[in-house]
Amino acid sequence: MSENKNTPKSIQDALKNTNNPQANTFSAKDKAKPGRKPLPPHLKQNHIVTFYLSQEEYNTLKALADKEADSVSFFVKRYVLKNLVRG
Repeated sequence: MSENKNTPKSIQDALKNTNNPQANTFSAKDKAKPGRKPLPPHLKQNHIVTFYLSQEEYNTLKALADKEADSVSFFVKRYVLKNLVRG
């Protein structure tokens, strides 16, 4: 068995030649911030508006939303916001 001259003879020799792997692990952990960055407060959408429709009203609204290839909730939101801005 031929040993390379760079191969350490013991675990202690191997550990002496490293640059503190535990410190490197913790510094990498501190740098890594996974996930999305939080939205600024003025862009958060955290208010709920709820209303009830009869089946006939809902079917009419769904047909209008389907024409524009939107979900019912997105269609209503877009319509309400457009009319709020127009005022």
